Amino acid sequence: MGLSENEFSSPELNSSGSISHGLRKALVSSTNKMLVKVPGFDSLEGQRRSTMMAVAWGLMGLILLATLSISTVLFSGNESTEEVWTASFFNSGADSCDINDIVEECVIFDSSLGPGESVTHTWTYDDNATLAISAGSMVTYCNPATVDSDVQHSFTLESPTEFASTGGTTIEVEGGGFPGEESAIGFANRHTTFSQPANLSADSMEELQGLVDSVTQAETWSTGNGLYTMTIERAPSGPLNSASECDFLSVIGVIRSIEPLADDFNVSRTVSSHSKAFSPALVGAFGGSICLATATLAWLVARPLEL
Repeated sequence: MGLSENEFSSPELNSSGSISHGLRKALVSSTNKMLVKVPGFDSLEGQRRSTMMAVAWGLMGLILLATLSISTVLFSGNESTEEVWTASFFNSGADSCDINDIVEECVIFDSSLGPGESVTHTWTYDDNATLAISAGSMVTYCNPATVDSDVQHSFTLESPTEFASTGGTTIEVEGGGFPGEESAIGFANRHTTFSQPANLSADSMEELQGLVDSVTQAETWSTGNGLYTMTIERAPSGPLNSASECDFLSVIGVIRSIEPLADDFNVSRTVSSHSKAFSPALVGAFGGSICLATATLAWLVARPLEL
């Protein structure tokens, strides 16, 4: 017996329709369970009940969209202000020693010596850490005057701290002098063992002050503090020592570290904008998916179930 056209059906189509029908039935059933506690919902029947379920899915989509929008506002494009406080232990630069001016970084001694005589000067330094030490001596006047006041002499400086270059505390400078000024002898900026922080930085003024204190309260902060002894000795004889008496000017100078004070602290502020993972494209993708999904679900539950 043959089958009529109306009696013919595809197994695949029947199977697909059965699955689709089953999914819609499960969706309607779960939506019913969600809304059963809503007052008045149980009394609705037919299309009115289906319409109410569709409205519920629409409201759920709106709630999800609102949540996404609020999250975007709260977590996207946050601004924060960052502070960086800095301070430097800078030195005083070249010593400003002057014949008529004694400043705290140096001391000047005057003395008169005949041939073969010597004199000792002392100076106690008690201040910030010493970075480098300089010393010099020169003849300023002789009676009777020798040629260009070129008088041979030498000096020895004993410091309270070691010199980084020599490893000792004493430096001796023999006669001979600088070219063109043979009566002037000395050395400049022999560094001590103190290591000065070039720059300190912190996130707050209080934290920076703590870093400064850790330097100034350490034992190394007393580097170069103590007694300096300088002994000048004139040569006893020679062609440049015919004068019976000569005046000498001698100098001990230090380049010291300067403790930064809170009033001198520098602060820089940086305003940073931190963008979270909520880019416009990502928000659009999520929002579009929510609209599509909830609209589809609302449409499915609004259609009457076919038996």
